[in-house]
Amino acid sequence: MKRIPLWTWIIAMLVVTGIVLALYSYSNNRPKSITPADISTGIILGNHQAVDLGLSVKWASCNIGGTNPWDYGNYYVGCPEGWVHAPALRQSDKCLARDIPLDLSAGNWTGGWRLPLNTEEYELYNRCHWQWSNLHGVNGYKVTGPNGNSIFLPAAGYGFGSAMKKIGITGHYWAGRAKNLFTLEFIYFDSNSVLPVYCKGFYKGSARLVTP
Repeated sequence: MKRIPLWTWIIAMLVVTGIVLALYSYSNNRPKSITPADISTGIILGNHQAVDLGLSVKWASCNIGGTNPWDYGNYYVGCPEGWVHAPALRQSDKCLARDIPLDLSAGNWTGGWRLPLNTEEYELYNRCHWQWSNLHGVNGYKVTGPNGNSIFLPAAGYGFGSAMKKIGITGHYWAGRAKNLFTLEFIYFDSNSVLPVYCKGFYKGSARLVTP
Protein backbone atom coordinates (compact mmCIF):
# COMPACT_ATOMS: atom_id res chain seq x y z
CA MET A 1 0.00 0.00 0.00
CA LYS A 2 1.39 3.37 -1.04
CA ARG A 3 1.97 5.77 1.84
CA ILE A 4 0.48 9.24 1.53
CA PRO A 5 3.11 11.95 2.22
CA LEU A 6 2.70 13.99 5.39
CA TRP A 7 2.50 17.26 3.46
CA THR A 8 -0.53 15.89 1.57
CA TRP A 9 -2.32 15.24 4.86
CA ILE A 10 -1.44 18.73 6.08
CA ILE A 11 -2.78 20.35 2.91
CA ALA A 12 -5.96 18.28 3.10
CA MET A 13 -6.51 19.28 6.72
CA LEU A 14 -5.99 22.95 5.89
CA VAL A 15 -8.50 22.72 3.03
CA VAL A 16 -11.10 21.03 5.24
CA THR A 17 -10.48 23.60 8.01
CA GLY A 18 -10.91 26.42 5.50
CA ILE A 19 -14.20 24.99 4.26
CA VAL A 20 -15.51 24.59 7.81
CA LEU A 21 -14.52 28.16 8.72
CA ALA A 22 -16.09 29.51 5.52
CA LEU A 23 -19.36 27.66 6.24
CA TYR A 24 -19.34 28.93 9.83
CA SER A 25 -18.70 32.49 8.68
CA TYR A 26 -21.54 32.28 6.15
CA SER A 27 -23.91 30.88 8.75
CA ASN A 28 -22.84 33.48 11.31
CA ASN A 29 -23.28 36.41 8.88
CA ARG A 30 -26.52 35.23 7.33
CA PRO A 31 -29.29 37.56 8.57
CA LYS A 32 -32.05 36.07 10.68
CA SER A 33 -35.45 36.57 9.08
CA ILE A 34 -37.81 38.55 11.33
CA THR A 35 -41.29 40.07 10.99
CA PRO A 36 -42.81 43.37 12.16
CA ALA A 37 -44.24 41.43 15.13
CA ASP A 38 -40.65 40.93 16.35
CA ILE A 39 -40.17 44.70 16.66
CA SER A 40 -41.68 46.61 19.59
CA THR A 41 -44.23 49.37 19.25
CA GLY A 42 -44.25 52.41 21.47
CA ILE A 43 -46.16 55.53 22.38
CA ILE A 44 -47.07 57.99 19.62
CA LEU A 45 -45.32 61.38 19.57
CA GLY A 46 -46.00 63.59 16.56
CA ASN A 47 -47.23 60.64 14.47
CA HIS A 48 -44.10 58.64 15.23
CA GLN A 49 -43.56 55.74 17.63
CA ALA A 50 -41.20 56.22 20.57
CA VAL A 51 -39.89 52.85 21.76
CA ASP A 52 -38.70 52.47 25.35
CA LEU A 53 -35.65 50.17 25.32
CA GLY A 54 -34.93 50.62 29.01
CA LEU A 55 -32.28 53.28 28.30
CA SER A 56 -31.99 56.97 29.20
CA VAL A 57 -34.01 58.02 26.10
CA LYS A 58 -36.69 56.48 23.88
CA TRP A 59 -35.78 55.64 20.29
CA ALA A 60 -37.88 56.23 17.18
CA SER A 61 -39.19 53.11 15.44
CA CYS A 62 -38.10 54.34 11.99
CA ASN A 63 -35.50 56.58 10.35
CA ILE A 64 -36.33 60.19 9.63
CA GLY A 65 -37.75 60.24 6.12
CA GLY A 66 -39.26 56.77 6.55
CA THR A 67 -42.60 55.49 7.80
CA ASN A 68 -41.71 51.85 8.52
CA PRO A 69 -38.86 50.34 10.57
CA TRP A 70 -37.30 48.89 7.41
CA ASP A 71 -37.37 52.16 5.39
CA TYR A 72 -33.94 53.64 4.67
CA GLY A 73 -35.26 57.21 4.98
CA ASN A 74 -33.29 60.38 4.25
CA TYR A 75 -29.53 60.92 4.25
CA TYR A 76 -27.91 63.91 5.93
CA VAL A 77 -24.59 65.76 6.00
CA GLY A 78 -23.48 68.08 8.82
CA CYS A 79 -22.60 71.55 7.52
CA PRO A 80 -21.54 74.84 9.20
CA GLU A 81 -25.07 76.20 8.74
CA GLY A 82 -26.67 73.05 10.14
CA TRP A 83 -27.79 69.62 9.03
CA VAL A 84 -28.62 69.43 5.32
CA HIS A 85 -30.79 66.87 3.53
CA ALA A 86 -28.22 65.17 1.27
CA PRO A 87 -30.13 65.28 -2.08
CA ALA A 88 -29.99 69.09 -1.87
CA LEU A 89 -26.19 69.05 -1.87
CA ARG A 90 -23.86 69.28 -4.84
CA GLN A 91 -20.74 67.15 -5.07
CA SER A 92 -18.68 70.35 -4.98
CA ASP A 93 -20.24 71.50 -1.69
CA LYS A 94 -17.85 71.57 1.26
CA CYS A 95 -19.41 70.52 4.54
CA LEU A 96 -18.00 70.55 8.03
CA ALA A 97 -19.51 68.81 11.04
CA ARG A 98 -20.85 70.95 13.88
CA ASP A 99 -23.06 70.45 16.90
CA ILE A 100 -26.19 71.96 15.35
CA PRO A 101 -29.68 70.43 15.76
CA LEU A 102 -31.27 68.67 12.81
CA ASP A 103 -34.15 70.58 11.20
CA LEU A 104 -37.23 68.53 12.05
CA SER A 105 -39.82 70.84 10.52
CA ALA A 106 -40.67 68.21 7.86
CA GLY A 107 -42.31 64.91 8.71
CA ASN A 108 -44.17 66.15 11.81
CA TRP A 109 -41.34 65.20 14.18
CA THR A 110 -42.82 67.11 17.10
CA GLY A 111 -42.81 66.14 20.76
CA GLY A 112 -39.18 66.55 21.74
CA TRP A 113 -37.54 64.51 18.96
CA ARG A 114 -33.82 65.15 18.31
CA LEU A 115 -30.64 63.45 17.19
CA PRO A 116 -29.09 61.27 19.92
CA LEU A 117 -26.06 62.54 21.78
CA ASN A 118 -22.88 60.54 21.31
CA THR A 119 -23.29 59.22 24.86
CA GLU A 120 -26.82 58.03 24.04
CA GLU A 121 -25.61 56.25 20.90
CA TYR A 122 -22.86 54.62 22.94
CA GLU A 123 -25.50 53.49 25.44
CA LEU A 124 -27.45 51.87 22.57
CA TYR A 125 -24.24 50.22 21.37
CA ASN A 126 -23.04 49.09 24.79
CA ARG A 127 -26.21 48.05 26.64
CA CYS A 128 -28.28 46.43 23.88
CA HIS A 129 -28.14 43.11 22.07
CA TRP A 130 -27.51 43.49 18.33
CA GLN A 131 -28.69 40.73 15.97
CA TRP A 132 -28.03 40.88 12.22
CA SER A 133 -31.49 40.41 10.71
CA ASN A 134 -33.66 40.78 7.63
CA LEU A 135 -37.02 42.54 7.86
CA HIS A 136 -39.26 42.80 4.77
CA GLY A 137 -36.28 41.94 2.56
CA VAL A 138 -34.07 44.61 4.15
CA ASN A 139 -30.87 43.76 6.01
CA GLY A 140 -30.10 45.50 9.29
CA TYR A 141 -29.91 45.00 13.03
CA LYS A 142 -32.60 44.13 15.49
CA VAL A 143 -31.51 46.04 18.59
CA THR A 144 -32.96 44.73 21.84
CA GLY A 145 -32.76 46.79 25.00
CA PRO A 146 -32.32 45.67 28.61
CA ASN A 147 -36.11 45.59 29.08
CA GLY A 148 -36.66 43.26 26.10
CA ASN A 149 -38.13 45.84 23.72
CA SER A 150 -36.50 46.22 20.31
CA ILE A 151 -36.09 48.45 17.24
CA PHE A 152 -34.78 47.73 13.74
CA LEU A 153 -31.97 49.75 12.14
CA PRO A 154 -31.82 49.12 8.38
CA ALA A 155 -28.44 48.89 6.64
CA ALA A 156 -29.06 52.02 4.58
CA GLY A 157 -25.44 52.37 3.43
CA TYR A 158 -23.82 55.78 3.03
CA GLY A 159 -23.12 58.41 0.42
CA PHE A 160 -19.97 60.18 -0.67
CA GLY A 161 -20.29 62.96 -3.21
CA SER A 162 -22.97 61.94 -5.68
CA ALA A 163 -22.58 58.17 -5.12
CA MET A 164 -24.42 55.89 -2.71
CA LYS A 165 -22.45 52.91 -1.39
CA LYS A 166 -23.03 49.60 0.43
CA ILE A 167 -26.80 49.86 0.73
CA GLY A 168 -28.01 46.68 2.44
CA ILE A 169 -24.49 46.01 3.73
CA THR A 170 -23.60 48.77 6.22
CA GLY A 171 -25.33 51.35 8.40
CA HIS A 172 -24.13 54.85 9.43
CA TYR A 173 -26.28 56.60 12.06
CA TRP A 174 -25.37 60.16 13.08
CA ALA A 175 -25.04 61.44 16.61
CA GLY A 176 -26.04 65.04 17.27
CA ARG A 177 -22.87 66.21 18.96
CA ALA A 178 -19.61 66.78 17.12
CA LYS A 179 -16.24 65.82 18.57
CA ASN A 180 -14.92 69.08 17.13
CA LEU A 181 -15.63 71.45 14.25
CA PHE A 182 -14.53 68.92 11.62
CA THR A 183 -15.65 65.58 13.06
CA LEU A 184 -19.02 63.95 13.66
CA GLU A 185 -19.69 60.78 15.58
CA PHE A 186 -21.93 57.97 14.41
CA ILE A 187 -22.65 54.29 14.90
CA TYR A 188 -21.29 52.14 12.09
CA PHE A 189 -22.31 48.54 11.53
CA ASP A 190 -22.05 45.68 9.08
CA SER A 191 -22.86 41.97 9.40
CA ASN A 192 -19.70 41.39 11.46
CA SER A 193 -19.44 44.37 13.77
CA VAL A 194 -21.07 47.37 15.45
CA LEU A 195 -18.84 50.31 16.37
CA PRO A 196 -19.11 53.96 17.48
CA VAL A 197 -16.73 55.85 15.17
CA TYR A 198 -15.80 59.34 13.94
CA CYS A 199 -16.32 60.65 10.42
CA LYS A 200 -14.67 63.46 8.47
CA GLY A 201 -15.62 64.76 5.07
CA PHE A 202 -18.54 64.73 2.70
CA TYR A 203 -20.48 61.72 3.98
CA LYS A 204 -24.22 61.15 3.83
CA GLY A 205 -25.59 59.19 6.76
CA SER A 206 -28.90 58.09 8.28
CA ALA A 207 -30.73 59.70 11.21
CA ARG A 208 -32.63 57.80 13.92
CA LEU A 209 -34.10 60.20 16.46
CA VAL A 210 -34.63 59.98 20.21
CA THR A 211 -36.89 61.68 22.75
CA PRO A 212 -36.73 61.90 26.57
